[in-house]
Amino acid sequence: MTKSTTTKTFKHTFAPRLAAVALAASAVISGSAGSAQATPEQYSEDESMPIGGSASFENGDAGGDWLEGAYETGPMEGELTFADPTAGDLTGPAASLKLSSTEAGTNGLGKVTIETTSPQPTDLSPLSWFPPQYRHVMDVNLTITITDTDEAGNPEQEPLVLTTKDPSQLIGKLTEFPPKGATYQLQSPVALVEQSGAESWEQSGHVVPRKMTGLEFELDQD
Repeated sequence: MTKSTTTKTFKHTFAPRLAAVALAASAVISGSAGSAQATPEQYSEDESMPIGGSASFENGDAGGDWLEGAYETGPMEGELTFADPTAGDLTGPAASLKLSSTEAGTNGLGKVTIETTSPQPTDLSPLSWFPPQYRHVMDVNLTITITDTDEAGNPEQEPLVLTTKDPSQLIGKLTEFPPKGATYQLQSPVALVEQSGAESWEQSGHVVPRKMTGLEFELDQD
């Protein structure tokens, strides 16, 4: 967790931005022809928050016919980090994500790490103002690394590395920003593409997951 001054920076930065979004929403509701665009500001520091979560996967062949077999990760821990925006006209900050399982999953899944390769743009929009509630959407490309370990936790072979075929949409409903205690969930399942390690993984008797069916994580309350 970063220093409290960082949180203050984010709150002060996003106050005018959310106000601009509110004006845009008001214009749409009233039928006004005008529109308001939020202008991204630069932040003096990144804001990182601890998260805990889990993910689930399914098998499938290359033709897309899903076979029986579901896999759940063990408990996962990591960080969600908000960074400087990377492009103009954003209503939310760029974000990066990393989650790693603390123990092996079901059906011999092994330990899993899920992460973004770099900060990616997000969208923060109002759902209601009284009480305040916002919808935060993260469209992120993810890399999934699965490590087969022995009983002592040591790797037994080359890790299996997969990437999401299309961006994964993670959505959270917030009452404040930076968010506290908010839960983010994968909006819909996403296909996975092999990057490395698939051949040795299959030769050792494992089945390569072809689809991520779920991803959920929650931020700390503090």
